[in-house]
Amino acid sequence: MIGEELLYDLRSFLFHLYDPAYPPGDPVRTLTGCPAEGDAACSRAAVLDAIESLRPPPDVPVSSRLSRLYQLLLHRFVQSRTQEETSGLLGLTPRHLRREEREAIVLLAHRLLELSAKPDPVRLPTPLSPHNTRAVPSDWSSQLQQELTLLHKSEKGEGCDVAEVVYKTADLCRPLGRLRRIDLVVAPLEAGLRTLLSPAVLRQALVMMLEALLACSAEGRIDIRGERTGNFITLRLIRSPQNPEIWPNWEKVGTLLSLQGTACQIFTDPQQMTIGLELLPVRETTVLVIDDNPDIVYLYGRYVAGTCYRLLRAEEDAPLFSWIELHAPDIIVLDIMMPQVDGWELLTELHEHPATRSIPVIVCSVIKGELLAHSLGAALYRTKPITQEQFLSALDLAAARLHPQQER
Repeated sequence: MIGEELLYDLRSFLFHLYDPAYPPGDPVRTLTGCPAEGDAACSRAAVLDAIESLRPPPDVPVSSRLSRLYQLLLHRFVQSRTQEETSGLLGLTPRHLRREEREAIVLLAHRLLELSAKPDPVRLPTPLSPHNTRAVPSDWSSQLQQELTLLHKSEKGEGCDVAEVVYKTADLCRPLGRLRRIDLVVAPLEAGLRTLLSPAVLRQALVMMLEALLACSAEGRIDIRGERTGNFITLRLIRSPQNPEIWPNWEKVGTLLSLQGTACQIFTDPQQMTIGLELLPVRETTVLVIDDNPDIVYLYGRYVAGTCYRLLRAEEDAPLFSWIELHAPDIIVLDIMMPQVDGWELLTELHEHPATRSIPVIVCSVIKGELLAHSLGAALYRTKPITQEQFLSALDLAAARLHPQQER
């Protein structure tokens, strides 16, 4: 949805945010609603306001994706920190920071589009209609934020299967479509597409969009398509034919999505209207468990079922460090009391070995030795028995400080 020209121009402007002699390009000026002949102050103020509007509520964990992207924008551009300083503050390698930087700029572009109430100046051929520009009541937005906060606390951070939610939502809305003689057609969706949005939020956003499109049509069809495009999962709802005399009210669905760090864009032409969503995908995180108790490994496997974490267990006869280099786990969960190896010595080796020193290690043992574990390089220490909530919380904290050794 967001064009490369706009992203390039926005990125360049961010790196010159406080330079009064650096003029923003046409895409940024148009996006921020600033005059073509004006100086950079107008666009700078709009960009700073947009970044501040991305600040997560206090109840959102610092390890959440939205919080990480906001912190990156804050440190890198608002505070003008160097790449090395930002990497250290966020616990990222410079390579990982560069990858996250692009996602943060895409998120910022979405927010600027939403705040400006303008179509994408690079990609949209026609302007948005002024119809139905009623503001969303503040009490509704406040109540929505409370609901989303409670929803977030009750989830395990696994996101949702996009295809499953789309198919079920289309089935839910088909009776309404039949009343208006409109066919809902879902193109086959790629299996395994998972987004960071919760299933409840994605389903409700789709319901609101479909209701709005159906209310503006009498006969015709709505096509729903989805695919992986670069670093995103793209969903499109296409209504044809479109009625230019009736314009849906998108304010509430826009508010719902913006509180989750995403947005929708509207493309129009004389034949059809397209609503597009760019969703951040769930990145699978591999977890190596080093524990001699198969029952514990099985329990951990049940804990992570349906989440973004995938458990690995090294082959017993394989040299451990060679196996780790081959499979490149993101996190290691280590027991201390094991018959064949001393856990403390192994923790020291993991911290010193070049192939593993950047991998966060969670020590999980019945032995109480938190201070020793941290002194030997452990990222976290948890005692057994451990609940599912405690285990997933530890993985989330470790994932928030990952130092990937390669692009994934």
